[in-house]
Amino acid sequence: MTVVEGGKADAAAEQPVERECLTLSVTVITPFGGGSHAASQRHIINYHRVKHLIEQTLRIERLNCHGDDCDIRYKVGICLARSGNISREALTKLAKSNIVIAMLSDHNVNVIYELGIRNMHRPETLLLLNRELPQDGSEPIPVYLKESAFNLFSDPHDDVIAAVSACESKLDWKTETLEPALAHTIERCDVELKHTLERSLQELVDNPPRWLQSMNEIARDRHPDGFLHGWSTYLPTSVVRIDWKRRSDDLSYRGEDMDHPPMVADANYLFRRIFHIENLDMGPDVASDITFERLMLRIQPFVAEHDYADFLAEQAQLMKWIVLGNGHAVAEVPLRFKADGLDGEDRLHPNKDIRGKIYLPCLTAKTTVGDTDHPHSTYLIISFVEQFWPTDHPQHPKNRDS
Repeated sequence: MTVVEGGKADAAAEQPVERECLTLSVTVITPFGGGSHAASQRHIINYHRVKHLIEQTLRIERLNCHGDDCDIRYKVGICLARSGNISREALTKLAKSNIVIAMLSDHNVNVIYELGIRNMHRPETLLLLNRELPQDGSEPIPVYLKESAFNLFSDPHDDVIAAVSACESKLDWKTETLEPALAHTIERCDVELKHTLERSLQELVDNPPRWLQSMNEIARDRHPDGFLHGWSTYLPTSVVRIDWKRRSDDLSYRGEDMDHPPMVADANYLFRRIFHIENLDMGPDVASDITFERLMLRIQPFVAEHDYADFLAEQAQLMKWIVLGNGHAVAEVPLRFKADGLDGEDRLHPNKDIRGKIYLPCLTAKTTVGDTDHPHSTYLIISFVEQFWPTDHPQHPKNRDS
């Protein structure tokens, strides 16, 4: 044991406290050079300058939730969307990356298009504008991004180009690690670019950007057809879509305003089990023809006649109040399934765990997409709450008196 004055262990022998490290994803969007080999090589070098400097030389810090310093590291990749329709992989990168860096080295519409896609999903974006961008009268940054901050950078230094030529291995978009000589040359020649990236990324940490208010409003109005595919739902839930020709009145609709009966645009598996349509293909990419009437006919044999009539009567009234009247109301009549069938097993729900269950449909959300003076759609998110008896009711599964 090492002993020092006062009998304390040598401080140097103590284990250093490990700093927390967080790795963020960065996707770079850039022109590819078209059919020109020289232009393509220039863009490849520019990309690797940014990738190497960010991954290997920058030191970015932030405070974690405990108030301690946290180091931030970055994993940089390219968005490969060269021609034709942008791939699902590229779209996913644009939507989910922690940060997107747009390198504007040409008047390239593809980069601006990808930048637009990104801005609809997340605001953490850096714009790098090439000083050598050809001045042919075209605006390098569209008017919609004029208020966005951008940084200037230059084409690669001659020494960097020479170092690339001297490399034994070919430099392409998928190269992960640079040869030491090339890496050293970039670090020596690109001090200004390093400072630009370091300052910009630190600013993203210190002052996280927010969407413009107008962008927030647009994003809220995106079609919610795919809601159930983007969220985990724990109750039987469906998305109902109602297409309208127009809204006749400022406050309400008429029956003739409806383009066709309300359709179940999507439903999770729990909902489909209730209505015994487990194998039905549903979702935003499927044209639905599942109406409320078809669903009710599907389960009619499994519900007592008086319960079925009471449920339909209240649903018709709710349709007038909520859908046509554009108002608010709460369902009180549940969907009750028979627990036994005196006239045979075929009169009971095929899913045995649903027999005897009680489900109350609850409207949890509603939105209208489109101009109400013209064809538009209303979406309802409806969940079924099971066994809603109070705890002192004899039919509550955890009745406190039993």
